[in-house]
Amino acid sequence: MKDITGRKPDEIMTADIAIIGGGASGLCAAIEARGRGADVVIIEKRPTLGGNISMTEGMFGNGSALQKEAGIEPVPAADIVEEELIYTNYRCSAALWLDYVNKSAENIKWMMDHGVKYSGVSNYRDISSFPCFHWWEDRIGGTASKALSAAAEASGARIRRNTRALELIKEDGKVTGLFAEDLKTGELIRVDAKAVIVCTGGSSANAELFQKLTGYDASLAKGKMSDNTGDGIVMALSAGAAQTSTAFLGKMTPVGYPPVTQLALGTCFQPLLLVNEEGVRFVAEDLQMKKLTALSNNAMMAQKATYVILDSGNVDMLVKNGIINGFLSFYKGDPVPKLREELDAAADKNDGAVFRADSVRELAEAAGLPADRLCATVERYNALCAAGKDEDYKKDADHLFPVEKAPFYAIRQGMEILTTIGAIDVDLDNRVLDAKGNPIKGLYATGVDACKLYKETYNYQMSGGMIGYCVYSGRHAAAHIVENLK
Repeated sequence: MKDITGRKPDEIMTADIAIIGGGASGLCAAIEARGRGADVVIIEKRPTLGGNISMTEGMFGNGSALQKEAGIEPVPAADIVEEELIYTNYRCSAALWLDYVNKSAENIKWMMDHGVKYSGVSNYRDISSFPCFHWWEDRIGGTASKALSAAAEASGARIRRNTRALELIKEDGKVTGLFAEDLKTGELIRVDAKAVIVCTGGSSANAELFQKLTGYDASLAKGKMSDNTGDGIVMALSAGAAQTSTAFLGKMTPVGYPPVTQLALGTCFQPLLLVNEEGVRFVAEDLQMKKLTALSNNAMMAQKATYVILDSGNVDMLVKNGIINGFLSFYKGDPVPKLREELDAAADKNDGAVFRADSVRELAEAAGLPADRLCATVERYNALCAAGKDEDYKKDADHLFPVEKAPFYAIRQGMEILTTIGAIDVDLDNRVLDAKGNPIKGLYATGVDACKLYKETYNYQMSGGMIGYCVYSGRHAAAHIVENLK
């Protein structure tokens, strides 16, 4: 038996379920399937398991025992569903949200039963609409990843690390397995299975696919926080899967610079003056503090280009008092003592990310912005700061910081991509659908590869919703497969 290249497989494996990807949804699917007696193979191209969960801080859950212990009353599911429907202009799946929310407390318990520990429940940095965010034990998902990985190992799932899935096998309209390659030996592996679950973590590291799915200019997304290349998405689409809208989680950062630098933390993450390619304001700059990054990213992506404008006084303030707005493990008040040093070093590089000048007009000329408009914008903004009221965009008075003292800086913003969300169309049982809306037999997709909760914009006001969906969808797909194998 040969694959399409004519190569004969070096190894043939058989299983009830083949899972492509050992991240959160893949691990949860494997543990659930093994608990129901199914034979499972996980194909993971990395040497380690866990995937994107290590970048998370916790997960969504409503009605959990932890909430009750904290004195938090369960939120009516209808209120949560309504919030999401309004957020997406009624374009998300209400039925999916309702089932997800109703099962979320049990999913928290299931995670705890498999070794995952939590440190508390809150409304996530005072951002979430409801107090449903369950913090991981260390507020970063490393321990949760280790717990799920250990549980998958203990379940008896066969795990092939350093092995990349290449292609789905489809016979008579049904997916019956896959081909994979051992990245260390180059050996070709054929996996015959009764069902395949795709859960490969999105396409944040595949510029061409990312731009095709999201419509965002990939040339501005020079950074990436994962190495997910959309393998499962490509395989599913090649097997006839229909494509759906794709959102993504990103963080504005100086073009070409990672977000975890003092340069990024002290500029792009803070409520400082923002202008577009025409040198004018376009948003209340503290939007990212009120709605976190998703909606502020939308506002910025509606422009052709965006720039953070700050002066020496802003730099002094941040160096003295620390940052105002945090990100992941960085919190308000965290120090940025090297901010000026990193600003000047980047400006000296002249690489198109940071510009410096002794006047606003000279700054505009250096950055290629319309000088008269930028000067007028800064003059108007400083007047609003002096008055203590933003009559243009209603930015909070506490975040009105004037731009008056040389040297002045302009930071050209790019995007660091954390993950994509969605792409593969699935039904309520996570069965992959074709262009006519019919299930492709034997093929399922979960996690960020096939999330239909959000349409184009992730909702941070339902914080932890995506990782919660990874748990939900992995378990849900596995349960459906096993029930139909009987």
